Amino acid sequence: MPKKHNHANITVVALIAIIAIAILTLASQNKIDFSSNNLIGAAVLKNRCESTPETLVILGSNDDHVYGLDAETGCIQWKTDLEGDVRAKPIISDGLIFIGTTGSELFALSMEDGTEQWSTDLSDDMYGAVALDDDYIYGADTSGSVSAYSKSSGSEEWSYDVHFSKQDAVYDEGYVFVVEEYLHSGNLVAVNTETGEHIWTFNADSMIYTAPLVDDDAIYVPSGENKLYRLYKEYGVLQSTFETEKGIRSTPVIDKENNVLYFGADDGYFYALQINNDATMELKCKYYVGNEIVSQPEIGENIVYVTAYDKKVYAMNKENCYPVWSYATNKKIYAGATLYNDILYVPSGDHNLYALNAETGKELWNFETSGVLYGEVSIAPFTEIEITIEESETSTGRFTGDTSELMTEANSLDDDVKDLLDDIEVLYEKLDDVGGNTTIESTIEDLETTIEEYIESLDTEIDALMSILSAVETDDEYTSAVASMEELETEIDEFVSSVESQIEDIELDISCMENPEDDECQD
Repeated sequence: MPKKHNHANITVVALIAIIAIAILTLASQNKIDFSSNNLIGAAVLKNRCESTPETLVILGSNDDHVYGLDAETGCIQWKTDLEGDVRAKPIISDGLIFIGTTGSELFALSMEDGTEQWSTDLSDDMYGAVALDDDYIYGADTSGSVSAYSKSSGSEEWSYDVHFSKQDAVYDEGYVFVVEEYLHSGNLVAVNTETGEHIWTFNADSMIYTAPLVDDDAIYVPSGENKLYRLYKEYGVLQSTFETEKGIRSTPVIDKENNVLYFGADDGYFYALQINNDATMELKCKYYVGNEIVSQPEIGENIVYVTAYDKKVYAMNKENCYPVWSYATNKKIYAGATLYNDILYVPSGDHNLYALNAETGKELWNFETSGVLYGEVSIAPFTEIEITIEESETSTGRFTGDTSELMTEANSLDDDVKDLLDDIEVLYEKLDDVGGNTTIESTIEDLETTIEEYIESLDTEIDALMSILSAVETDDEYTSAVASMEELETEIDEFVSSVESQIEDIELDISCMENPEDDECQD
């Protein structure tokens, strides 16, 4: 009898071998996390993940998290959930990381471990990066407020109303500059950081999609109408204009030594402009990459690094604008690259942060998040917190108390109002006892309707208050809910007092029907 072959077993063995090879391959490509402490993104150099980094890369993602990575290896040191997308570059100062979110909050995190030091509720979402001086943080949210917050507590120092704003705030020598957006136009607004007072406004006559570049005595403002404006910084007066073929969403960067400005545009060109002594801007060179460039370039020694919508980062020669090398990611790149210690850090729309050799473009490592990376990274030597964190009324952290007692109290707010209906029934009985009166009866009916309508509206307000109390997460939210409840209690007291006064008047009218000779009935 011919010998039978077990094809099924052979197939299973082969499949297992293929899977094993695939797993090892993925591990070597930094795609699988074998560790127990969430050290994803560090598989290439996973044996170094437990070392203490000298320098951290701080990365925000629209997966609601901020990450702290070893700048040399990409090993994750910590990550913090902010419960809102992070769209901007985290800003580091004094061992703290400052970042706003689309969850309408501004956070200060410890650089050491990512723990929250304070948080402040904002009027609306914050998409842009904040700006700093020694004592304060400046930022704009989409409600149209630009505000100053204490670095040590998050408490608001002042607020100035602008229109809708999504761009980075920029600080320079006692001024904060913010972009305000309208339906078809945009303004650049200068505000005094000491007083919160308006200094000047420049109208671009078109949309402004990115933050300006502030130089020693000039400000460069890109516009959506294919123009780059140079303004006199002190007064916001136009000095010169350079035109591209399409709009500009790339914040320029300046090579101060050679007085050359670099930026990209929606026409797919990378531009270098020579800044002349008369404040005019003249084309030095340009290079066509073929897709929009919406990020700020990064200047190296002889190279300018620029990212584009064609998924690539380019190393451009500073003199002739030609690429020295390029590196392709898997999706559009929205954020600019950051150069630090000969490593170029490139956030991509494919959820990955890439670390490249700045000279050759060779990939050193990558770190994968769960969301698109819209903002640049920040990189700094590891620093412990160097300022005293203070408590403040506007920055009290997460609520850890119990709202059940307050909810019980809120649920009974309408009891006194409902008792008024019992008083109305008594009035009807008293009126019947004296033989009735259509005028007085009509007055009682009107008052009864007023009470019933108020109870209906009050129940809606109480339901809303109960929902707020059941979802309280921060001390600020609790304080706000208590204030709303106190306002409602005051309103109810005033209503009850007014109705009781009317009931007393009706009781007097009924009494006078029975005893018209009483002194109270003579008026």
